[in-house]
Amino acid sequence: MMVFRSLFSLAFLFLLPVLVRSGGEEVLVLVNSRIPESLRLGRLYQELRGIPPSHVLALPFSNAKEISHGEFDRTVRPRIQKWMGTHGNPQWQELPMLEGGRRVLSREIRSSSIRYVVSTWGVPYGVGDSKGNVLRKLERTQQPLGDQRDQASFDSEVSLACWKAYPREGGISNPILQTRPGAAHVLMATRLDGPSPALVELRLREGLQAEAHGVKGSAVVDAQGISKGGYAMGDRWLMNSAQQFQTRGLAYVLDQEPTVLSTDTVLPATGVSLYLGWYSQHPEGLFLRDDWTFSTGAIAVHLHSFAGHRPRDADRFWLGPL
Repeated sequence: MMVFRSLFSLAFLFLLPVLVRSGGEEVLVLVNSRIPESLRLGRLYQELRGIPPSHVLALPFSNAKEISHGEFDRTVRPRIQKWMGTHGNPQWQELPMLEGGRRVLSREIRSSSIRYVVSTWGVPYGVGDSKGNVLRKLERTQQPLGDQRDQASFDSEVSLACWKAYPREGGISNPILQTRPGAAHVLMATRLDGPSPALVELRLREGLQAEAHGVKGSAVVDAQGISKGGYAMGDRWLMNSAQQFQTRGLAYVLDQEPTVLSTDTVLPATGVSLYLGWYSQHPEGLFLRDDWTFSTGAIAVHLHSFAGHRPRDADRFWLGPL
């Protein structure tokens, strides 16, 4: 399952300091109990952000990159549900369900003061496709597959950890965006992740520094000048952001060329505090230069369907390189 329109969650890797300002009591930190660096980063984040020690949940994941739906249902979902049943003042609701052919009432959390789940480096970022072999056979016979795949991001599954049941094939509409009546509690899944534990810790400490001293520099908006077709909406998102910067008197640079920022792009002398751009699968152009970097504490978002596909790759997709 993938929750549609969750792509902006990539930005929350850099926005975590903002999210927890409302109170560490609202945060659950997930760590991999089999990886010392995951445990260390989780505890470090908990201490630096004033999160209660009991809000760190250590789980024994079998793999640091991808787990199966079965493992998620056995190890992750019930442990999160059990933990949330004793934290965050949960409000419950009963729903009719079928179990073993019998109609029973099942309890699930309707609301909770726990709002955020932070997965640390070492926690899986993918949930595998349980139908891979079957679908490959169908592909060989050229039969239409439709939305039968059930692979998902780990964070999407965690966001619905309070739910008892939902369709796994394909995607479902974002229940927060659609304000679905009677929906169970939805968590905002965020992640402390990157190419190495050392880099993750550096970004964490830079966030604290930025909070104390501010973020210097201008915003850079990399649109593509698209006015027609299916991609026009994405370009409007970026152009609207630029308009908001102008309305509020914030310094920004707007690029509307059809390619990602080129290697000869002239950056603001004050530095880059915010980057918004799209639509390339891997870094290119400016992002291949090694003679510049973002300002300390900057926020960077590149919109692409697979931008966060492999957050620990330093040179592929976008989350790791940024």
